[in-house]
Amino acid sequence: MKRSHLLFLFVFTLNTVFSLDASITYTTFKASKSPYVEVHLYLVGSTITFDKIDSLSQAEVEVTLIFKQGEDIIKFDKYALKSPLSPEATDFVDLKRYSLPNGVYELEVIIKDLKKENNKNTYSTKNVVVEYSSEKVEMSDIQLLTSCTQTELESNFTKNGLKMEMAPFSFYNKQLGELIFYTEVYGADQFLKEDYMISYYIDKVTSLKQEKSFLIGHKRRSAKPIDVFIMPVDISKLGSGNYDLRIEVRDKTKKLICKKSIVFQRSNPYLEQDYAKDESFDITKTFVNDFTEEQLRYGLKAIAPKLVGGDVEVLNIVIEQNDIPSMKNQLFSYWANKNSINPKSAYDEYMEVAKAVDYTFNWGLGYGFESDRGYTFMKYGKPTSSITIVDEADAPPYEIWYYDQFPQTNQNNVRFLFYNPSLAGGHYRLLHSTARGELFNEDWLGVLYKDVPNSDKSTNGVTTSVSTQFSRNAETYFNDF
Repeated sequence: MKRSHLLFLFVFTLNTVFSLDASITYTTFKASKSPYVEVHLYLVGSTITFDKIDSLSQAEVEVTLIFKQGEDIIKFDKYALKSPLSPEATDFVDLKRYSLPNGVYELEVIIKDLKKENNKNTYSTKNVVVEYSSEKVEMSDIQLLTSCTQTELESNFTKNGLKMEMAPFSFYNKQLGELIFYTEVYGADQFLKEDYMISYYIDKVTSLKQEKSFLIGHKRRSAKPIDVFIMPVDISKLGSGNYDLRIEVRDKTKKLICKKSIVFQRSNPYLEQDYAKDESFDITKTFVNDFTEEQLRYGLKAIAPKLVGGDVEVLNIVIEQNDIPSMKNQLFSYWANKNSINPKSAYDEYMEVAKAVDYTFNWGLGYGFESDRGYTFMKYGKPTSSITIVDEADAPPYEIWYYDQFPQTNQNNVRFLFYNPSLAGGHYRLLHSTARGELFNEDWLGVLYKDVPNSDKSTNGVTTSVSTQFSRNAETYFNDF
């Protein structure tokens, strides 16, 4: 039987990647005997199997953690980790500390779902640099926190009398108006011997890779062997974009002694300028003034994949009300906030892609970029590779998209599976994705092969495997793609 494949770049990898999702972050610190590394694990509960225990449920994973230098294993740890008991699947965390001498390491973390065979993932981070000296003032790495409270209880999550909850993804949405950071300064008592200054800056990283200081703070500190510095920062006025949190230590003459920095992302679309409320603004002098109603509607619907939450609702209301001045303002405001110097250029460049996507993913029920595939393409960009299967006897046509890098959620190896149960031309619907925030269907295999008898199911009715007879290859394609 001839098989039809639409293949941009089809590469089978040696490491099988399944749906288990986690975020791994690390921070280095200095101690009296040896430097150490804190490894923080954040596990996404919806991608891990939870078994019922009475009226509650619990997950269990096996964590293998390896620090390597070349082919040499410097530190190895393997342990089982259980989630807290909860009424339903929930995210859970863990934190480990490992003493390591100065050096550059590769950190590899393998996480395996102990309640579902082959549900595992591997995370690898190169250039973990541990470098501390006893000859100068130094700083630890910076930790981004979501909360910090004083406590007398001891646990993995407490240090220096503080219970800290790490920010797992270095991403702050519009509901998070405060950023908390933690760092330590070493040796100020020995090498400065007097009060010093800690300054912190939030620099906005522009499209030109230049940095503009957006927020600045200063704190005078007393010289100590180890000075713990923790600071909440109001970021409610920070607009959407990429930012660099920079912390500097300076002596009384303002000489720079040492510094550290960390990048975070901010989404705050409510701060975007509303040109309609600016009395000096004249919409008739902008590129949208001569747009027809259809052009305005087309342009507004094309930007919908780039918006989130309430911003989409506002956009839909503007379109439904058919208020031409409001539609012009909405469209111009969006592109002026993207490129204040030449919004028309930004619009033209984006619409070239939108028109191509509209044509490619036309499905007869709206614009092509409103279909599930088109929407995904406009929101996340072109996949690294994809495969389309149209002639499996036991499944409707389906398509798998693979993204090697997925910066929108700080993930790697993300997959989307679309299928066409109606068999109507181009009418593919999203069935399952491993991207955070997208549709996650634990029983996608059962839905795709709903008419196949004798498929293996777990106790909760989820299809765990389907016989690969008769070219039923979706599971293989999805896991090994």
